[in-house]
Amino acid sequence: MLALVRELRDDAILAEARARHNACGGGAIAAAVAAARTMGARAGIVIEYRTSHDSLPEHPITRIVGYGGVVMA
Repeated sequence: MLALVRELRDDAILAEARARHNACGGGAIAAAVAAARTMGARAGIVIEYRTSHDSLPEHPITRIVGYGGVVMA
C-alpha cells in the first residue's frame, strides 16, 4: 500500500486494499492521494512507518496493525 501512495497511484489503492486487506480506509487514502496529485504533488514521501507491535510488544504478533505517515509533495 505504501508503495502505491509513494507513486500517487490513487487508481490502484482501492483494489489493493480490497484484495490484500492491508489498509483501513482505502477510499479515504485514495481520495487524499487523488487530491494531492490534482494539486500538483509528484510523489509521496514516507516519513514514518510503525506498527502497534512497536508500542505494545506484549500483544500477539498476529494482531498488529501498521501506521504510515506520508507527505505528498
